[in-house]
Amino acid sequence: MGNLSLKAFLNLIKEKRKLVIIVTSLCILLGIFIAMTTPRVWSSKIQLLAIEQSGSGNGLGRLGSLAGIAGVNLGRSEGGELNPEVYFDIIRSTPFLMALNDKEFYFPLNKDSIKLLEYQAEHAKTAPLSRVLGLPSNILKLVGQLFSKKNTSANNNSSITEAIAHDNEILKLTVEDRVFLDNLMSKIAVNFNEDTGITTIFSYHQDAQISAQMVIFTYEYLNNFLKSYKSSQVKRKLDFIEKQLEKKQNDFRNRQQQLAEFRDRNIGALNNRARTELDNLQSEFNLAFNLVNSLSQQREETAIQLEENSLVFKVLEPVVVPVVPSKPKRKIIVMGFLFLGLFLSALIIFVKMYLSDQEGKAQAS
Repeated sequence: MGNLSLKAFLNLIKEKRKLVIIVTSLCILLGIFIAMTTPRVWSSKIQLLAIEQSGSGNGLGRLGSLAGIAGVNLGRSEGGELNPEVYFDIIRSTPFLMALNDKEFYFPLNKDSIKLLEYQAEHAKTAPLSRVLGLPSNILKLVGQLFSKKNTSANNNSSITEAIAHDNEILKLTVEDRVFLDNLMSKIAVNFNEDTGITTIFSYHQDAQISAQMVIFTYEYLNNFLKSYKSSQVKRKLDFIEKQLEKKQNDFRNRQQQLAEFRDRNIGALNNRARTELDNLQSEFNLAFNLVNSLSQQREETAIQLEENSLVFKVLEPVVVPVVPSKPKRKIIVMGFLFLGLFLSALIIFVKMYLSDQEGKAQAS
């Protein structure tokens, strides 16, 4: 056994080819069964390019130098931009998943709209192997429900769309709701390409039409979320500028009044002291005037920027209803079980050789 060469081992497999054929054939049949009974899954996608808003920082930069002289701290410019890596977290958030579940999608088979939870309960297909593997957990789940009336009552009345406690916005989900949302999470994906700046949203579902609709819903939700975020940032900036503008308008009117009163008191030739004071008042008036003008300009620019936030993405590749399922990869499954059969055959032969060798040594001793 220890000195068995590769050639001798291959010859042994050739001698045991009947065993190899039987085991490999059984594995191939099992692979065909799994490939044919695994529900088909359809994948849809949309490709997006983020739209950059221009003209949001230059005005505040020019204003910042002027405001610094006047003793006004405008802080940093609120660009309102989110790291694209956050997109992945947005579509995995519980509010998004709840909104996705609450959405009714058109189901061609019934020619009617249906929620994903209803589809999962009434129309979703499960592979026989998955049902067999999941049988122990289903039995434990059933036993737990039988011994817990409280849980049973909660399950009968569970509703993901009513999971929000409106007092403190605390989400209250049952275990079944959480399991379903986690399953729903696996059906949506987003990818951001740092080199091209292209964002791609994917969805996977057993119905091709619903798969495409899920992508559209995700795109609209993500676009509205980012638009709301950017608008809140710009709105905060606009409110701050308006408060500063109101203060500086009052200061400007005071400077204007002081300058007018000084000129009324000093009509005619001015001495050097009066002329110096007049120059100071005039400089303060000019600074206040320029600051008010700059703030007014910045307010207009920010208001325009607030209107420009209506679109976050440009669609590069629109959603297309898939015509070819993405899963299961039947050829790959069958080939995988073919190699599994060959491996198991060789393993069985090796084990039988080892046991036979050990038995021979035992008899010799």
